[in-house]
Amino acid sequence: MTENIQIVSIGSATPVGWNAGITYGSFVTNISRFTLVKPDPDSMADPIKVSRADYLHPDCPVLERMETLLYSAIRECFDNIPEKLTHINKLSVYIGLPSERPGLEGEFDRKLQHGVEKLIINYFYTFYTREPDIIECHCIPGDNIAGLVAIRKGVTSLLSEESDICLVAAVDSFIHKDTLKWLKQNDRIRHETNKYGFVPGEAAACMLLSSKEFSQTLKLEPLGEIKGIAQRLETNLPENGKPCLGDQMADAVEQCFNFDPSFQQQVDHVYIDMDGTRARSAEYGFATRILGSRIKDPSGFKTTITTMGNIGAAYGLVLANLSLKIGEKGYASGPNSIIITANDTGERVVCLIKTKNEKSRFR
Repeated sequence: MTENIQIVSIGSATPVGWNAGITYGSFVTNISRFTLVKPDPDSMADPIKVSRADYLHPDCPVLERMETLLYSAIRECFDNIPEKLTHINKLSVYIGLPSERPGLEGEFDRKLQHGVEKLIINYFYTFYTREPDIIECHCIPGDNIAGLVAIRKGVTSLLSEESDICLVAAVDSFIHKDTLKWLKQNDRIRHETNKYGFVPGEAAACMLLSSKEFSQTLKLEPLGEIKGIAQRLETNLPENGKPCLGDQMADAVEQCFNFDPSFQQQVDHVYIDMDGTRARSAEYGFATRILGSRIKDPSGFKTTITTMGNIGAAYGLVLANLSLKIGEKGYASGPNSIIITANDTGERVVCLIKTKNEKSRFR
């Protein structure tokens, strides 16, 4: 049961905004920050279009880019409720990361984990002159699904009452010459002759999760609630020559509603990590046919592919934060959103979020 899990603060750092608010504004107005780069300046090959945070130096190493984006998102998340953090004792942390790949090798996960722990300790010492009890800090490799898997781990930790509050975060960056060459060699880059590729991007996002009882004790105003989260494995993939008919994606959506049987409302908004491939689009289409009237407007899904490009492991949390901001600002037609992520190995993760549904003068 997840009906008592609330989202009490968020933070984002993306190519279109250095915080959650600016990212939301850029997203709803369809602003992008695409630029052309040459992985090898001496090569005669055409430059590659990327979605890069222009507030980071173009030559900034990829690990430093990821650290800066992630630390910025975490600080924003903490800064939203600074006077409340003093009451937090037991804190669990889960960080979604990309899998090892060209340009991102070695012990990058341990370096990021150590950096996050140090950031949290320094933050608490600076403002509260004490160290929090970080009961666990785990990195979760998983590419596009990593952010939502981090949420699932956080929900489990809170339901078991292991922690008072849980920080879930995710970060990724494709902005490295070896990564871009690797993507190009595998025909994943979108260009004039490949309409089914993507624009490589970078981003980080995080949220603080709390039980309903704990947030009421601290008088925290929740931004939304986690109503369900589910993970399924799709075995019918283009790589093995089998047609994917969306069964597992649809099943993951249905399983989200099983967490709280009393919650059987329609889905108002769909946020999905479209990666530019025909297979992903077709899978979603088949899944919506299976789900029938569960989703109000299947064709009205939202994705970041045209504004931020492919943001990898950060996808799930960036999309979740966008759904929360859109609800808070009064642009949502209803409170119920599902976030859908998938990776190339067949894993499908779906999160059902009930957001605020503020009335806006625009609707």
